[in-house]
Amino acid sequence: MEDSSSLDDLLMASATAVEAGDMVNASAILEKIDSIVLDGITCGRYGAVGSSSFDHLACYFASSLRTGIARARTECHPLALASRLPAYQMLQELSPFIKFAHFTANQAILEATLDEGGVHVVDLNVGDGVQWSSLMSDLLRHGGSKPFRLTAVGSTTVTATPGRWLSEFAESLGLPFRYDEVEDLHKLTEIICGGSSVILSCDATGMSHTLAMDTSQTLPLLTGVIKVLQPKLVILIEDELSRLGRTPPPPLAGGASFVELFSEAWCHFAAVQESLASCFSGAGYKARLRLVEEEILGPSIEGAITATWPPHGSMTGGTDAGPVASNGFPGSGYRTCEISGFNIVQAKMLAGLFSRGFGVLHDKKGRLALCWKDRPLTSVSVWSPV
Repeated sequence: MEDSSSLDDLLMASATAVEAGDMVNASAILEKIDSIVLDGITCGRYGAVGSSSFDHLACYFASSLRTGIARARTECHPLALASRLPAYQMLQELSPFIKFAHFTANQAILEATLDEGGVHVVDLNVGDGVQWSSLMSDLLRHGGSKPFRLTAVGSTTVTATPGRWLSEFAESLGLPFRYDEVEDLHKLTEIICGGSSVILSCDATGMSHTLAMDTSQTLPLLTGVIKVLQPKLVILIEDELSRLGRTPPPPLAGGASFVELFSEAWCHFAAVQESLASCFSGAGYKARLRLVEEEILGPSIEGAITATWPPHGSMTGGTDAGPVASNGFPGSGYRTCEISGFNIVQAKMLAGLFSRGFGVLHDKKGRLALCWKDRPLTSVSVWSPV
């Protein structure tokens, strides 16, 4: 098997050819990668079954380049929820990714609604709704039978709507609960009027959610909903690549090339994969790790790479709104606010339950990040009106 540096070089060479518009050469290099990694190996949708995790990572990046070259971009895989649920449940049980995002967001909601008579959350990516069963339990412990209302924006594509099982769960707790779905943003104002203050939640990640959002559409959608709702609080869960797209640091601040973004994505997902391997170590866990790689890591990589397409010239994050300053969304009137000390301690305790490579970064600007060996992987930020 070829060493990791050779695969690195080939992937970067293919990305460089793509950026230059030389799709013939880029495709030839991808065929070389295939011959190295896939020879004699059974292939899944995004990569190889068998071989090393590093080979799988190379397969996922090669597949993502090939998807872009073929202009076969998809905003959401049709089989995403049905096929990803088992992998998602494993990820939730054996790694801190999902728990970190949900626990941090829920604690911020609890603190923001402490004096409210009820809690109303508008969720831009509700998925299977597992986050909100956890919040229901927290509400019961902190506020007795405080009513909870959840409004899901957009179609869920879930075969069994989360509203049904969440309603059953709330009934078992004796918690007043209402669930609504709204596909048209203009209809939000029709059902959201009076009552408790609105909390806006947006989970745009692929690692902590059953359905990853198209990151190029996250900012315009979020800004539009903020203008309509004027929520009391906005909670944004995103991976580090999405955040860098919004607030690119030097030397990316002037606009990153496709190769630079590709290289950053490679480093990010290599860290993600290494952290996952630490969570799924030991006999009996190899098959579970492969399922998580196939159903979650692979699609997340494809989404990150194709979100930067077409790869000509510099990139600034893929939205017409441009990069977002670290202290607010453009034109929204919202700024990041401080995360409580209790929330920070809770996140650190959670990270400590897993591999020693996990840690928590608090940048004192309303962002709390789950890290692997000091590299931020996913973060939760909290925003309030100026």
